[in-house]
Amino acid sequence: MELRDYQIEAIEAAIAFFENSQKEEHGLIVVPTGGGKSIIQAYLIAKLLEQKPNIKICCVTHNKHLIEQNFKNFHNITKNKYLLQSGIFSAGLNQKDTNAQILFAGIQSIFRHITNLPVYDIILVDEAHLIPKDSGKMYKSFFHKAFLINPNVKVLGFTATPFRMDSGLLTDKPNNLFTDIIYDIPIKKLIAQGYLSRPVSYNCDKEINENLKNIHVRAGEYVLEELTMLMSQDERMEKTAENIFNFTKKKKKVLIFCCSIEHAEKMKKHLHRFHHSVEVIHSLSPNSDKIIKNFRENKIKYLLNVNMLTTGFDDREIDCIVMLRPTKSPGLYYQMIGRGFRIHENKSSFLVLDFAGNIATHGAIDSIRIIRKINGKKGEIYFSPVKTCPSCKNEIAISYKQCPECGYEFSNEQEIVKHDVAPSNLDVLSKMPELPKWVDVADVKYKVYKKEGKAISTLQVDYYAEYGIKIATEWICLNHSGFPKQKAVGWLYRRLTPEAKENYSINDCMYVSIPTFFSLFLEKGFIKKPTQILVDFLEKYPKVLNYKFD
Repeated sequence: MELRDYQIEAIEAAIAFFENSQKEEHGLIVVPTGGGKSIIQAYLIAKLLEQKPNIKICCVTHNKHLIEQNFKNFHNITKNKYLLQSGIFSAGLNQKDTNAQILFAGIQSIFRHITNLPVYDIILVDEAHLIPKDSGKMYKSFFHKAFLINPNVKVLGFTATPFRMDSGLLTDKPNNLFTDIIYDIPIKKLIAQGYLSRPVSYNCDKEINENLKNIHVRAGEYVLEELTMLMSQDERMEKTAENIFNFTKKKKKVLIFCCSIEHAEKMKKHLHRFHHSVEVIHSLSPNSDKIIKNFRENKIKYLLNVNMLTTGFDDREIDCIVMLRPTKSPGLYYQMIGRGFRIHENKSSFLVLDFAGNIATHGAIDSIRIIRKINGKKGEIYFSPVKTCPSCKNEIAISYKQCPECGYEFSNEQEIVKHDVAPSNLDVLSKMPELPKWVDVADVKYKVYKKEGKAISTLQVDYYAEYGIKIATEWICLNHSGFPKQKAVGWLYRRLTPEAKENYSINDCMYVSIPTFFSLFLEKGFIKKPTQILVDFLEKYPKVLNYKFD
């Protein structure tokens, strides 16, 4: 399997993070649903084993299907090379391997038994947004024991949503495990490059948001009993079922999210009036696995679910998502829509039918509104997960303390400034840009850039087309620390010639600074020049997205 460019970048960022982060720093990799987090994780483990054959890694998640998927992906990629060194610890899969060097585990099974397992060097957490704010009983116990056993253990989380189901960024202090987002890739970029399917939405119930004002909120979410009464009104359900059928006549796989078991069972009966192929799964369903199998095999068109298929469910042919479950959680909203992001030859986009008012509540999927707490008090609504760097004008994750593009350092006041573009309350995706363009590069010029009043220099890289026409500029932070440095190291290593890579590893690149060592690399001919760059010209300043080398 050939890795995509952003997957390579994520792996390089993780390797650099493990090699250079401080003792109590733990990172997050943010990749949209459908972007291949499981593949990134598998290749990362394989890379770590190549570098340190005796390294011990524990991969933790909450769902047996994810555990099995991650285990299989790792062995498919490594062609079963590490089959004897790896294992599974999951009651749901009836396996409890206690000696595995590479362990894929369910948090429900492992949190009581970590003291009986090998001492792990690295813990990878899939679906990291599910770690509760206070770490929860299971995760809290697990990490408490893990840090006692090995105070130097490093934790890396994988998620599509760097905020919790009950709001709040995963990197917000003081009680969060994660300290930094070490890599993230925007949804719209992956859609523009053809790696994700594009959502097309309809706001189907114009009155629902007014109705929801009468529903009480408990622990940050709508009270389930009241929500069920609202969504299960006969007249509402009759109209909803008819609309779902009319909108989806040409669709093949429709995944429907309901708010309760009672609601789902009633909606199943209403949909049966229009189509024979309707099923429902929830916590009391005796044959959930069989139903999911039939859905995958196109034997079921409409599949209703309650809290079963929001994470860890992968079916590329889903071409319609129906939200019948209103939620206050931006994470749950994202995860519901995310089930349709995966690309498939049978679809160019997927339909989102919002009968729950979620788009109006949370905004476009690529700029979700969340509530942040500032100094212990709830702040205003912010458009997450991006903010604009005042120096290079790039949009970056809101939790960055330092811009990964130019190294600009944010103060606390600057970090909480609202994003200046509000998302549509009707469109599930904010305005889609034109596709970035590949441009031929005739020349590349490097110079040291130092902002007035700043002590640290940055490498300014200018790309030129024929006749000296400037295409774009990027800033490489070789003299910085943290994520900007890690990204700069990845940028540099990709440019090294084969001769240079024989003598310099990616770890050696951590010690390359400007102007001295970088100038030496240029003089020795160790730096390759890209023949083409992929440029997004719709940014305020043209932004380089990718490179091609001969």
